Amino acid sequence: YQNNAGAAVEAKRYPSSAALVALLALISATDDTNVAHSFEDGGNFPLVKILKDGSLEMLQALIANSGGNGVEVVDENGFMTARIGHTTSSINGFATVFSDQPGIEFVDDFGFVVGRISNAGSFLGEVKDSVVIPHVPAILDQQQRTDLIHVVGYGQSLSVGSRAVPAISLTQPYLNVMQMAGVRCRANEDRYIASGLTPLVEADNSGSTQGETPMSGMVNGVTRRAVEAGELAGDWRFIASALGAGGTTVAQLSPSPVGSSGYFESVIQVIKDCKATCDAAGDSYLSLIH
Repeated sequence: YQNNAGAAVEAKRYPSSAALVALLALISATDDTNVAHSFEDGGNFPLVKILKDGSLEMLQALIANSGGNGVEVVDENGFMTARIGHTTSSINGFATVFSDQPGIEFVDDFGFVVGRISNAGSFLGEVKDSVVIPHVPAILDQQQRTDLIHVVGYGQSLSVGSRAVPAISLTQPYLNVMQMAGVRCRANEDRYIASGLTPLVEADNSGSTQGETPMSGMVNGVTRRAVEAGELAGDWRFIASALGAGGTTVAQLSPSPVGSSGYFESVIQVIKDCKATCDAAGDSYLSLIH
């Protein structure tokens, strides 16, 4: 009330605090049937909730099992902000993975190593001379040169040269190569040869609907432009693979469990085999998928 010239004038009404506390306790007890147990403050506001599926909810975040690979932190909108896994961890998109070298590597979204912590030396950013590292580091605004660059074409019919007949790239003018079984052969085919490289040429498939893939024109074209600019052909060597499949859906070309054809897993195996072949020959290797 307000004293207005000696008269008590009502200014504002407030609800009973006791009634609000009782109402809040009732709501907290009944609003979420998924809660197994909750911890509340003096005003009966929930601070921490243990859900029936074993998840832990606190500070407007949910800590839950990530499907057998550690735990995830999910924000109030359901977006995963961090994952602590047995083999890979990620915080706000920045991932740490276990390396085949001693220690832990930091990689960016493109798989480039941007840092390492190990007993043999650590770095973050550009590699210092005192650090011995077999991986190619990511250096800002610089293209990393490798002995061989593996360009993988992956898609549907156009990626494997459907109806692009006759094939025209029947000789190799530079030093570009393909796997022994041919530019189209996938790892899940019986004729596949895991090791060994041979000059890149397109298959002259007389009577077939599959002819020239985009791969020869792509990598030979890059090498030609480099040579015309004064580069050595031996410094621009490519491995080319056309690993797509005509008449397939995007789902079929996707990794499992969405894709059940094994096409995507075959691409990964081809990349691993080419990397092993280059390692055995002492050549550095980089793969690009388009």
